[in-house]
Amino acid sequence: MFGFGHDSSLESRIQLARLCLIAGARARQSNAYLEAGDFFLKGISCLDPNGWEKHYDLMVQLNFGAAEVTFLSGKYDLMNELVRSIHSHVLSVSEKIPVVIHELNYLCLSGKLLEAINYGTRTLKEIGFEIPENPTPEDVTKSFSDTLNLLNEITIEAVDDLPDLTSGNFLSGLQIIEVISFPLYAQFPVK
Repeated sequence: MFGFGHDSSLESRIQLARLCLIAGARARQSNAYLEAGDFFLKGISCLDPNGWEKHYDLMVQLNFGAAEVTFLSGKYDLMNELVRSIHSHVLSVSEKIPVVIHELNYLCLSGKLLEAINYGTRTLKEIGFEIPENPTPEDVTKSFSDTLNLLNEITIEAVDDLPDLTSGNFLSGLQIIEVISFPLYAQFPVK
């Protein structure tokens, strides 16, 4: 694809990694997932072995891009390898959410619904969502009732004073809940 020798300067390898990131993103936008994966992986290889320590943001973007397109192109073994690298290097749980979403989708597609549910609820707890392990019908009814009571207390004038619903953890939680909703319903249908 591209070449650089061992004598290539660090600056030229960093620049090549940035170009690979741009090319990978453009290929992904065009649904050219295999090509996007090649670009992202080439960018990662430009920065190894100290890429995570010295070029953290660039490595995050390259690895996330590669994990996404390998998932979308069905290269699950490579996706899992990238995910392991991401989990070992990325600093916060909230930063890992895009990869967690791909992992949850992979588990669902693999028929590992209980594993997806458990992983999703563990991650929700890590970002601050409290979910009971074994909710009873009474727990669910109480939660709905509490939510309705809160909604009834809100006036039109008070809408501007509500907390911001665009916070990272809130949106991340909604994404996780969206992915594990089907497995939850499939495993525990409402009777």
